[in-house]
Amino acid sequence: MRRLVALPVVLVSGLLFTIGLAVPASAHTSLVGIDPVEGSTVAAGGAITLSFSEALLTIGAEESVTDASGVVTKLDVTFPTTTSAQVVLPSMSAGNLTLAWRVVAGDGHPVEGTLAYVADAPAKTSPSSSVAATPGPTASAGWGTSPAASAPPSSATPSAAPSTSKGGPSGFNNVALWIAIFAAILASNIAIIAAKRRR
Repeated sequence: MRRLVALPVVLVSGLLFTIGLAVPASAHTSLVGIDPVEGSTVAAGGAITLSFSEALLTIGAEESVTDASGVVTKLDVTFPTTTSAQVVLPSMSAGNLTLAWRVVAGDGHPVEGTLAYVADAPAKTSPSSSVAATPGPTASAGWGTSPAASAPPSSATPSAAPSTSKGGPSGFNNVALWIAIFAAILASNIAIIAAKRRR
């Protein structure tokens, strides 16, 4: 009879012992917070912070990102608090982004996983509008005037026609012509008068 009573006691004790071992095993450090939340749009220079239910060891932590082009970049992990780990995102291609993380809990057990985000397109730099345009030639007589436009006219250009002043050869010929005409008229008049007198 005592053995029948002792048997349930042994079974209950064993069950409690098994439950006692299972509780600590299931109480491992777990991820309890993500900032920004998974699926958010992130950009280079932005931080992702993971919060855990228990304190973390500062050794053995590893995190990396794989961008849309397949480039994997390892990140430096910092610990803002004893229960959180943080990384800063590098430059990356726009599109789907995967964050792979691994930390070590205070009891020495590693905890790891992956998170999905969307990487924002990097900002495009536009050319500066302060760059002055190359100045072209100006129409003024100052700076920038074309050498051909500002050159003085040559003084060696020959005259279009010879001078017609009275002292030149052309004036002399005209005077001689009028003298000849006058002399012819005078001679004609003298001849007419002489002829009349003879009559």
